[in-house]
Amino acid sequence: VLDFCLLNSIFQDHIHFTIGRQSFNLKQLESAAAAFKHLLTAESKQPTSQQAAFLREYLFVYKQLLTQEERDSSTYGHLPELPLPLVDSNATKVLLAASHKENEEGSRKSLATGMWFDSDGEDPQKWEMLEQKLIQASGKSLKPSAQLFTNRSDNRLSPIAFVGECIAIELQVENPLQVMLVLSDVSLLWTFVPALQGPDPPQVISNEVTSGVK
Repeated sequence: VLDFCLLNSIFQDHIHFTIGRQSFNLKQLESAAAAFKHLLTAESKQPTSQQAAFLREYLFVYKQLLTQEERDSSTYGHLPELPLPLVDSNATKVLLAASHKENEEGSRKSLATGMWFDSDGEDPQKWEMLEQKLIQASGKSLKPSAQLFTNRSDNRLSPIAFVGECIAIELQVENPLQVMLVLSDVSLLWTFVPALQGPDPPQVISNEVTSGVK
């Protein structure tokens, strides 16, 4: 009995590969890269050797596309959305005041609070309740200051970070293929939109580099 899902997946891969090759031969590098991109998915039924071949084809065409865009000064510098690796957005964590040091056991801890990315269980809630009790006992009114933001924390209020304060972001990535990926020179890009009052639109602040992309 033939596996229909397997045959259908291989058939679609053949179509995308043919389109990619034909587009490359016609010097349509953007279309070729888009076609080869469909071959690098989590649903791939191809063996390891074929996945490696598809990845080499994609990287070769992609580098040719970057060279062409640099020469033509067209869209060069626009950062692409690469198909690999996959980012699990639900596992993203943001930690404020994330200065750390290596202790004797070699694990990283925050200098100010002892919190790190693995402190997203029940402990933060216990510390928050303790903070509330201390504030109530002092006769003052103050909202607890959250430091670790995850998909399980109360994110209704925007976090407040001071100028010069260290902010750490933890991202969980996954390689759905059976081919080893080597990640190097990885940088986190961010965009900040100030919430200002007034008729003028806020000035967007970002560290995204618009030239020299490789």
